[in-house]
Amino acid sequence: MKNLKEFIKSLPFVGWFSRWVYNILRINNTKHRLHSLEQKFQKLSQAHETLTLEHNKLTTRFNDQEQFAQDLIRKHITSQLIYFNEKIDTFLSNESVDKIKELKKSIDKDFLDEYYLHFENKFRGTREEIYESYKEYLKFVPNLKSSKLKSLDIGCGRAEWVELMQNQGCDAYGIDLNPHIVDVGKRHKVKNLEIIDAFEYFKSTPDNTFDLVTAFHIIEHIPFENLVKFLLEIKRIAKPDATVLLETPNPKNPKVSGLCFYFDLTHLNPLPNQTIEFLLEYLGFKNVKTNFLHPMKNMSNIEQSAQDYLIVAKNSDLIDKDLTELVKKKQSSKRTIFVDKSALRIHDGNSGIQRVVKKQIHFLSKLCNNIYNVEAVYLKQLSNDNYEYYYDTLEIPITLKSKDILYIPDLSYRNVEAASKYGLFDKYKQLNIKIVFLVHDILPITHEHFFKHDNAKQIHHKYIMNIAKHGDLIVSTTEVGKTDIIDYINSQGEESPKIETLHLGSDITVNKSISTKINNLSNTQTNFLMVGTIEPRKAHKQVIEAFDILWKDKTSNIKLIPTLTIIGKQGWLVEDTITMIKQHPLLNKNLFYIEKASDEELQTHYLSANAVIIASYAEGFGLPLVEAIHHKKPIIARDIKVFREIAHDYPTYFKDTKEPEDIAIVLNSFLNEEETNKKNISIKHLTWEQHTKQLIDILKKL
Repeated sequence: MKNLKEFIKSLPFVGWFSRWVYNILRINNTKHRLHSLEQKFQKLSQAHETLTLEHNKLTTRFNDQEQFAQDLIRKHITSQLIYFNEKIDTFLSNESVDKIKELKKSIDKDFLDEYYLHFENKFRGTREEIYESYKEYLKFVPNLKSSKLKSLDIGCGRAEWVELMQNQGCDAYGIDLNPHIVDVGKRHKVKNLEIIDAFEYFKSTPDNTFDLVTAFHIIEHIPFENLVKFLLEIKRIAKPDATVLLETPNPKNPKVSGLCFYFDLTHLNPLPNQTIEFLLEYLGFKNVKTNFLHPMKNMSNIEQSAQDYLIVAKNSDLIDKDLTELVKKKQSSKRTIFVDKSALRIHDGNSGIQRVVKKQIHFLSKLCNNIYNVEAVYLKQLSNDNYEYYYDTLEIPITLKSKDILYIPDLSYRNVEAASKYGLFDKYKQLNIKIVFLVHDILPITHEHFFKHDNAKQIHHKYIMNIAKHGDLIVSTTEVGKTDIIDYINSQGEESPKIETLHLGSDITVNKSISTKINNLSNTQTNFLMVGTIEPRKAHKQVIEAFDILWKDKTSNIKLIPTLTIIGKQGWLVEDTITMIKQHPLLNKNLFYIEKASDEELQTHYLSANAVIIASYAEGFGLPLVEAIHHKKPIIARDIKVFREIAHDYPTYFKDTKEPEDIAIVLNSFLNEEETNKKNISIKHLTWEQHTKQLIDILKKL
């Protein structure tokens, strides 16, 4: 067959024609094959599109599932963290943990006490060396041989000085906190040694007990405010004309002040002798003199070569006149009301509670002269587990006597928790000190969603439980609050202390001479005022939305254009409200916002207001309510129990809902019928002076 094809192709004409026909046939066949390939390509393209769509669907599903898985994992981790934190809180509040902490603390103290014994042996010298060096100090003790002196060595250490004084025939005593060091003295048969804190020892020591009081290398360890108290206690327990010896490193020696002083890591700072001399003289010691001791070799200047100095002073019955008056006041037979202003001392934000604290301190001091001493105090942390109340101005621990009153009007969760946890309140109860709390409300418990901390309810719960445990009396600002407090404490299985109700006061001076022209407001406007910190429960957002209804309602038959002035600093969880105010199209036209206002400026706004709006969903009391009554201004208020208790039927009330329309209806009615709606109601309110007089009457019952 192949040979036949070759033969035909070789013929001159037939071969050419056959090849031509053959190629035409091949073209047709190629076209057919191309068409077939085109169809296959189209099918492949369709399949590719289908696969792409499926791939996209699968990718979307995968991403959705991945996001779902991430959300699920995130929620799971969050719930686990919450669970873990709750377990941690429970664990940390368990009594066994406190015992573990106490055990750890005792282990740490034992280690440090042992360390300090070896430190003294290396850097101060052996006991025998110190005993010999102390013999040079006998010359500073007058009448050593003439009579049997009674002496006290504070921080006696290894008791070298106590032993030396006993060997001289003295009735010598020594106290120290370090049991390891004291044991060294006891092993050397030294008598009258006691392991005790100096201030605890002072409490049980009568006045005029000792002829000689010594403290060698002690005062450089004591903070200044405690050093004042320390020296005053020495003055009290020392007899008139008793000798006091105080030794400390000499900072005039460059090597001591620049290097050796810091070998002992418990040292605070070097003490110049001139400073200690002045302090002793100011506190009433006499014949105060510095003696420079232990000079270094090859240095001619004794003050600069001495490694230590010893101050010798005599006790005296006379002290500085100002200090005399102060001591008389502290030791007065009159009872003292100690008013806690701890939170106010740190930061005065001029909040409602802080305004109450300042007013009460002012009027208690003014009205109590013939009945009580009044002292503003604050709680000071001295160490991790040691807290004491200090005088606000004097910076020394307070002096208490039976039936004194600790009054805590401020809201300070941490301080109440610390004073309770570390036994300060228990100590005061043993001393028969009466503890009184002013409780403004329990809103973080009853309305926890209004507060910024997730654990606000738990924190306030601990606060109220500590008050219930330690309080001799609770003062509530309202009857509504009183009922809430009693019910909650009883619901926790505890018995409530006695509770008295005392409404807050108001005494903003109404000065008619102050101009009422503010914010460029005209007589064609009706001015509404809101006063108070911007926070969720104050309902500023609902009020603004109510005004928006009036401002935007073109059909409303309003005689006077309404304006709203808001005075109050930004609080918590109100970023959207602040944004609404600052971006409002009518800002500084119909809507005005003032973050801070002085008392005079606040008065000006009250005088300029046609009405005051108090829209709080919940309140402990509501100072703006009585301030508005004080200024005889119409009030538009939310219809809640506490406002009914304080203001009765004086305000115009709107429904207690979250709907702005309910406020807008009342505003619209007020705007259109202002003259006919004026209430001829007379309502009494307390001034701050009257409020404080009632407070004093309550405290007298304790």
